[in-house]
Amino acid sequence: MPAPRAPPPAVAGEESSEDSSGASESEEDKQTEPALGRPNSVASLSPAAAASRAAKLAEQLTARQQAATTSSTASNGAQVEQTVSTLGSSAQDMEHLILEAEPEEDLVVIGNAAGCSSWIGQAIEQSEFIAVVRTPVAPGISVIVKASLAEQGGVPKEVLSRLWVAFRVRRKVGDPRLPLNLLSALCDQLCQAGVEPRTLVPIDSRSYLLICREHVQASVAALVRAGHLVSPATRVMPLTKVPPSKPEHMARQVGAWRLSRRQRSGVAEDFNTAGDALTGRAPLRIQASCGLFAEFRAPAGGEPLCDQGSCFGSLGLQANGVQAMRHQTVSFQPPDGAHPPLLRLALEGEGAASTVQETTVLQPGEQLVERWAQLNVGESKVTALEFDAKQEGAEGRRGAWLFCGNAFIRVVGLPRGQGIVGGSCCKSLAQLENLHGSEPVRAEFREAYEALVGEVEKPGVLLIRRTAWGDKQGATLLDARSDADQGETKVDLQEKVVLHQDAGGKQWRWLIREWGFDPFT
Repeated sequence: MPAPRAPPPAVAGEESSEDSSGASESEEDKQTEPALGRPNSVASLSPAAAASRAAKLAEQLTARQQAATTSSTASNGAQVEQTVSTLGSSAQDMEHLILEAEPEEDLVVIGNAAGCSSWIGQAIEQSEFIAVVRTPVAPGISVIVKASLAEQGGVPKEVLSRLWVAFRVRRKVGDPRLPLNLLSALCDQLCQAGVEPRTLVPIDSRSYLLICREHVQASVAALVRAGHLVSPATRVMPLTKVPPSKPEHMARQVGAWRLSRRQRSGVAEDFNTAGDALTGRAPLRIQASCGLFAEFRAPAGGEPLCDQGSCFGSLGLQANGVQAMRHQTVSFQPPDGAHPPLLRLALEGEGAASTVQETTVLQPGEQLVERWAQLNVGESKVTALEFDAKQEGAEGRRGAWLFCGNAFIRVVGLPRGQGIVGGSCCKSLAQLENLHGSEPVRAEFREAYEALVGEVEKPGVLLIRRTAWGDKQGATLLDARSDADQGETKVDLQEKVVLHQDAGGKQWRWLIREWGFDPFT
């Protein structure tokens, strides 16, 4: 099988139209522009448009991979088997790689840096990332440099308007080698899907891909779906702001819920809804009218780790009550690099007999359908607390503690964009362990993450029923009675603060987001 062809390097003068004179693109460049359209700026991409672009790119990638597989397996018994592949090999055979966006700032590519000599020398001294190339074929100097330095040097706006993000490409953590055929195959993967990256391989053995900023989101989503890891999440993920929901629109969503059925790609899983919900294995959710929600999803005994899925965040519900978006602030699963998908909601019944079916389109041809049943926990009002991330000892963690009737859920961890789990865009927790190493991932979970379900036995007496790690079941989280020594709480409604001192004497500050009733006194 012939080796996959890598795209031409960006720094060759004849390959790029970004020059210091601001000349327009050549006709050849226009013809080779990626199939996906290019907006005037990154800010012009709405969440819906960005999600559509990512889905389209992933669909193109999947279609080509399926076409390659079909072509390579088709045979009439006499015909020699053909080898057709998008990536130089099938998606299943290609080695999964790690892509790290560095430096932290976007770059510009100057195809002809004539007249820029006055500031290039200064840029070489000041910039942590710069590439300067001159070849016999293109005597002009080509430069890749940080956008801020190029702007200071007076580079035309036409060049500055097209930004690039550099991704260092490497193998699993601890393996510095990257054969060029892997880099070439990765380039082909993106080229075949409609994005044209540029390669940069300096002499220090580091290998880079340069991707145009406007195509980063779609590229990251497609790369993640193909099994690669992309980080840091804050650099490559779109900023998502969930619009606030009016309490009257949220009324039917508020309360405690238990997952009764989940179906994905035609495979259904039913959960036993009989018995005590707080000690069963079905995932639980508490939703507040302010939008804050917390979910407990954990396997019995805490293993396998890849099945952990507890989270908390905000629900944005549209006025029609049919579409919504859940933004996860903390999750036990890594982000996938895409915008939170839109949910289609179907509510049935009233009160304790209420059910809601949530349908999520994960990617073209694949959807997740979950059916939740409302729990009868004695009270429909909700109290919602949020961990004060600015307090001493928080160490960057965020958290939510929600109560409904005699049930509560508490989730604490590092937010999206921080740490190994929250800062790495990856298709699953199992894939993250594979690429980043199991021990670092598990160590971060032990040190920074917590998820538990509990019961309010009586106001001021809180018992643990389930935890993410399968420990402490039946333990007392709080017993505020005078003859007990199991922590204490102080509620200040005026300041909207709850101070909780655990049994070990450590005091934590929780901010009141919604106060439906007092579970502490």
